[in-house]
Amino acid sequence: RWRLKQAVDELRDRLDHREPNRAWLPALAAFAGPPRAASLAVPWLIFAAIALLIATAWLAVRAQPTGEDPATLGAAQRHVAARPISEHGDLASGEGTAVVASSTLRPLPSGKLRVTGRVEDLHRLPVEDADVVLDCAFDVAPGALPQTRSNARGEFSFIVDPGCQPSLLATKADRAASISAPGLPREGTVLVLQPKLEIIVRAVDDATGKPIAGAVVAAVGMFSSGNLDKRTAWTDTQGRATLRVVRNPFKGSPLRLTAHGRDHAVASLETTDEDPGRTMPIERTIRLARGLPLRGQVLVADAAMASGLELGVFSSDRITSENKPTFLLATGLDADGRFAIAVPRAGRYQLVPQSRRVDARDPRETIVEVGPDGRSDVLIHIVAKPVLVVGKVIDTAGTPVAGARISAPGQPMMLTAPFTPVVTDAHGRFEARHLGPTMDLVAHVGDLASGIMQVEVHNGQPGQLTMVVGPAGIAGVVVDPDGLPIADAQVWLNDCCGVDRPVVEGTRAITDATGRFVFDVPRGDFVLSVRRSADDDFLDEDDRRVAGGTHNVRLVVP
Repeated sequence: RWRLKQAVDELRDRLDHREPNRAWLPALAAFAGPPRAASLAVPWLIFAAIALLIATAWLAVRAQPTGEDPATLGAAQRHVAARPISEHGDLASGEGTAVVASSTLRPLPSGKLRVTGRVEDLHRLPVEDADVVLDCAFDVAPGALPQTRSNARGEFSFIVDPGCQPSLLATKADRAASISAPGLPREGTVLVLQPKLEIIVRAVDDATGKPIAGAVVAAVGMFSSGNLDKRTAWTDTQGRATLRVVRNPFKGSPLRLTAHGRDHAVASLETTDEDPGRTMPIERTIRLARGLPLRGQVLVADAAMASGLELGVFSSDRITSENKPTFLLATGLDADGRFAIAVPRAGRYQLVPQSRRVDARDPRETIVEVGPDGRSDVLIHIVAKPVLVVGKVIDTAGTPVAGARISAPGQPMMLTAPFTPVVTDAHGRFEARHLGPTMDLVAHVGDLASGIMQVEVHNGQPGQLTMVVGPAGIAGVVVDPDGLPIADAQVWLNDCCGVDRPVVEGTRAITDATGRFVFDVPRGDFVLSVRRSADDDFLDEDDRRVAGGTHNVRLVVP
């Protein structure tokens, strides 16, 4: 009777707001069909009230627009709510056949992840039609980065590969916002558009005070958005350069201004705190001292290798506390691969190609000794990085699978060079170059996936890898001891398969009105925990070990 009263009160409230809720129908169904001996003790008036409530609820549900086929919702979901679930996870029917439930759950796995967020103005109102660009730190050309626009609610969404380390840039008219930080969440990031910060930099010769034309000026922020937010400009004949940079989303995070010229060594200003409320330009002067010339040429077997290539210049005779060379600057190459810079003093320097696709043929060529008169005979031969893994993707029948996508989930955030996904060719083959010493790889194609395969690279020798794809994902239902589905139950997928870090991170699913849940996971063994609601505890005795690819999981909650 208490459950009936609760249902009546909720029905009255929902009808007042024209928002009927089908979640209480199982409770009414339980009262509608008690054993005969028990029903004799129930007054006939209660039966009439129950019948009236069910009829009223049915009419309210039919009157409420749902965006789905009324026949599907009316017949399937109400039928599902009152029926117990069999031990195989299917709905038991009187004819011994499964009843297919209408469900709004997302489809089973594609191996993709979702990056979502919202664009707002300074008044925290949503911004429509803002251009949003995503950089996952994969090895792709800046022009190939995915782009979208915010909707009327300011929301945006991207579908990305596992291993994505997202940086985001939103722009509209003269306002922009960007963010790139360790551990940036994939969902719910808010980008607040603001006017760009204008910085006017004047580069002058330290000895004469004369302006330096053609100097490279850059603004470096701790959490700038990498490839998205280019903070570089060149000085004019008056030695002036204007930078318009996206404001930092983290208050108090500093900007550092650096500059260098063809004949002038790199110099930087003391850190300049960025005032979030500043509207006037920041004006700074950087004094550059003449340095020692360092010139040379990068030789490549294929001209495409040199396209967009930069050399990172490090001072190797001044070791930092992290026992690493000190980064000085990055310089581009002329059409024939030549470069010319100035270094601050005589000593040892290292010139490193800033690319994941190429490397120096002989690492000794990148170590350069600069004398008191400079150096102009540097030659560095560039070659493509070696193939470290040669692999093949097949299905469970041994047939090669074309178009399978190989990715590396579970990479540490802000990894210097995250693994860029590759795709199998018509014969199911793939090659991987950008690997660390150890990498966990997964193959996905459609609703199929492989298990998680750990790859170790030994002495730079290519390894052979065969990945077998089959049914993936985990789907099931949560029921009570009587077999009735439980809506809004919480199912937790536990961290899986990592030694130092999980390859598959723990995540939560909430069951729908039919008690169903689904997880997008590869093949392998996983552990599920379950509870009725947030007010309950996850009990160890309720944990279930489930294999990826199982779509009829049945979890029983007391």
